[in-house]
Amino acid sequence: MEVFSYPSGHAMLIVSLLFSIYYTITKSEKNHKINYIYLLLSFSFSLFIGFTRVYLEKHYFTDILAGIYSQRFNDIYFYIVWSF
Repeated sequence: MEVFSYPSGHAMLIVSLLFSIYYTITKSEKNHKINYIYLLLSFSFSLFIGFTRVYLEKHYFTDILAGIYSQRFNDIYFYIVWSF
C-alpha cells in the first residue's frame, strides 16, 4: 500500500529555501533586473519540483498546491515578524 503525504514536504522545503535565498539577494542586490530574473528562476524551479513529484506519482497535484501555499503563508508571516 502506497501512502501519499499531504501537504508535500518537498514543495514546502523548496519554496522556503528559494524564498530565503530571494530575500537575501534582494536585500544585498540593488539591480532590480537581477532580482526579477532570480524571481522568475525560483518560481520556475519550484514548479519544476512540483511537476516532478506529480510525474513520479509521489504526490497528487493538490498535495503540491497545499505545500506551496502553506509555506508561502509561513514565509510571509515570518517576513512580517522579522521586519519589525
